Amino acid sequence: MTQRLRKKSEEAADIANGDLLIPIEVVSESDKLGQSFSSMTASLRNFVNEVHSSISQMSTEVGELTAASQTLASGAHEQAASLEEVSSTVTDWVSEFAASVAFLTITPSQIAVIAYVFLCTSIPM
Repeated sequence: MTQRLRKKSEEAADIANGDLLIPIEVVSESDKLGQSFSSMTASLRNFVNEVHSSISQMSTEVGELTAASQTLASGAHEQAASLEEVSSTVTDWVSEFAASVAFLTITPSQIAVIAYVFLCTSIPM
């Protein structure tokens, strides 16, 4: 019995050190300690596998989120460049329109000259 307890103590130490693949010796149907150790290591292996799977899934999702944020950032940069181009074009149009309107603007003295020329050419002499 002392030999079996020493063996269980060694198995417990291996499990405590993270070795979940050690073979657990179950000597008989009535070996409740051996069965418990075997069940515990199987449960711990399943738990570690689930954690590993979750980490892998999270890693994949983080990669997808990173790619999506880079795509959004790129799209925002392209939209900013487009808006800058539109703003520049509108500014050019406004400048051209202002220049065109400047030619159409008639000062009061110009109106007087036009009226004088009109009157002089309209009145028979």
